[in-house]
Amino acid sequence: MTNPTRTKGTNSRIEIRITEEEKAILRNQANSASLTMSEYLRRSVLGKRIISTMDQKAAGELARLGGLQKYLLTQIKGLPDEEGMRKGLNSTLLAVQNALGALKTGTMR
Repeated sequence: MTNPTRTKGTNSRIEIRITEEEKAILRNQANSASLTMSEYLRRSVLGKRIISTMDQKAAGELARLGGLQKYLLTQIKGLPDEEGMRKGLNSTLLAVQNALGALKTGTMR
């Protein structure tokens, strides 16, 4: 089975000199994105998008929480302080949507 993160037809090498510390940093960053070091460097240099697996997991969790918030909004009809609960749930849903948008654009740190 081929590695899905490897670009087909790669046959040229470029050698660079870096410190062991820099190599460790690059390896950790490549691992966090579930990419080989070569593919990570290739994408970095060519300005291609790199999505870390942590960001993908966070996005999935935020989407799940947003769905739960929407569900809760449908369940509070007729409860005491419905208006206050609705405002709270709406502001939380907006925060989840903003966080999800920040993850997608890469502006979240």
